[in-house]
Amino acid sequence: MRPRCGILKTESGSMNWLAGMAEKAYCMRISTYQQGREMKSSKKKNEGTRVSGQRKEAMLRKIEEAFLADLGTGVYRVGEALPSLREIASRYGVPYRVGSEFYQYLHRRGKVIIVPRQGVFLAGEGVADPLRPSVQLKRKGILVVTRIETDHPYAKYNDNVKQLYALESECATAGVPMHFYNLHWREQSRGAISDETLVAYQEDIAGYDVAGIIHLVDGNCDKARVSRIFTKTALPVVVVGDLHGAFPEVLSDETQSGHLATAHLVGSGHEKIGFIAYETSNAWMRQRIAGYHAALKEYGLEGNAWVVKVPYPEHARSTSEFEEILRPDVHAILPDAMKRCSAVLCASDVIGKLILNYERDQAVGADRRLAFVTFDDRILFRGYDMSAVSHTPEMEARTAYQLLVRRIMNPDAAGGKTRVPGTLFVRQSSRRQRVEGGLLK
Repeated sequence: MRPRCGILKTESGSMNWLAGMAEKAYCMRISTYQQGREMKSSKKKNEGTRVSGQRKEAMLRKIEEAFLADLGTGVYRVGEALPSLREIASRYGVPYRVGSEFYQYLHRRGKVIIVPRQGVFLAGEGVADPLRPSVQLKRKGILVVTRIETDHPYAKYNDNVKQLYALESECATAGVPMHFYNLHWREQSRGAISDETLVAYQEDIAGYDVAGIIHLVDGNCDKARVSRIFTKTALPVVVVGDLHGAFPEVLSDETQSGHLATAHLVGSGHEKIGFIAYETSNAWMRQRIAGYHAALKEYGLEGNAWVVKVPYPEHARSTSEFEEILRPDVHAILPDAMKRCSAVLCASDVIGKLILNYERDQAVGADRRLAFVTFDDRILFRGYDMSAVSHTPEMEARTAYQLLVRRIMNPDAAGGKTRVPGTLFVRQSSRRQRVEGGLLK
């Protein structure tokens, strides 16, 4: 007779102890045996849901045959959402694990498209697969084409270099590879691109296996010739800069820039804001002035408008020559500007630098200094306390990347021009006095 799990009561204490240990050991063996039987039973129950690789493949082919038969009878229609995974498994009599892999199996064969958070749809003519362009973008990446003189002393301040860095950051964040092609390495001069070099550019770019191209326009390039570099590619192309409308373009909005610069000064407490502009017929100058007037009108300060123009030295051969030509005209109007205004808009960074030089040469005190916002870059303001209101290169690069991704995902997307505010830098001032009678008190 098998002893019960308990302590045997005998006259001998030692026998009582030994018997108790033996019974405990027996009970442990019984418990282990029972656990083993339960595990075997559980394994047998689960055998029906475990499917070997060969058996799974055979089941998938069998489901596919039945699925195609239903397709032929009109059970499923192109573009319509297909049943859930559980319904598929139940309909075709297979384990859920097999049914759950069926749509991936069909997607690899190009028979269905999978739209995240929407469902699975039957592929067919006129039904685009949104997953495939995204996979292509992540695998191939994009190509950035521009012309950068890497040996130039101010190369790192070049807008195209800043755009390049911004694109590199955007691609790294999105996990998209970025390739770079420098047009400068073939064409060392600033002259027109020869036919031979043009063909070489086209062949080089065609050799990149990428999903799309972004071209950063160099202001000194032969735009008509450069636009022909991309005419033979079937890839989507987005251009940052003006390339005569040959491709979707990202451009700076000069009217918006003038409005933004003026609004920033009004928001800083200035009411009397002038504009030192260029005497030129260029459209960008007219647009900046228009934005300036629109902002003053919006804030009820149109009566304080004061625009003074200086000759535009368009034939200057360098920045230093440009500055020297402008110096006497700008310095001549600054005494009057300081009486009339607490802040001014500068048509370019050169005028902003000339204001700083004048204040230094004339020992102008902090209480008389003008606040100003300058258009274009701050390359001339190294060492001065300037802050960015908006920085076009980074904005243009981000906008171009987003536009290119949209065109890769949807090749039929509209092109056209996308505009962003221009580059603006501000030098603040402590002058906030209210204007009375047209002059600062």
